[in-house]
Amino acid sequence: MNDKDIVKETVSNYFKYLYETNTDAIMNLYSENAVLMPADLPTATGKGELLPAYQQTFGAIKFVSATTDYDEISVYEDMAIVRTTSDVNLFLINEKLDVKSKMREFFILNKENEEWKISRYMFNRGL
Repeated sequence: MNDKDIVKETVSNYFKYLYETNTDAIMNLYSENAVLMPADLPTATGKGELLPAYQQTFGAIKFVSATTDYDEISVYEDMAIVRTTSDVNLFLINEKLDVKSKMREFFILNKENEEWKISRYMFNRGL
């Protein structure tokens, strides 16, 4: 498999683990000093902040399903950029409410010890 395919597989696995609520597997996809920049929430820097951010998210939201399109996958030596758009179905646990939304996601991955790791991730609702 070439780097572009591996990068896409890494991001695909991220979405898979998100919908499985698999926090450990998600953490394994991130670099140690990764930065998560969610829409309308504080930035989380490093795995020490990412873990509670995902635990809090999974306590409030159940990710039901999604269809994701890969708008860009660009690889530059040991760095890659992935842009996606997703149609998502969520369940807000406290409100007991189903929500459909369009999301835009932006990933930067770096190759560390021959493995592609997510180093930056940002998302927001699409217009």
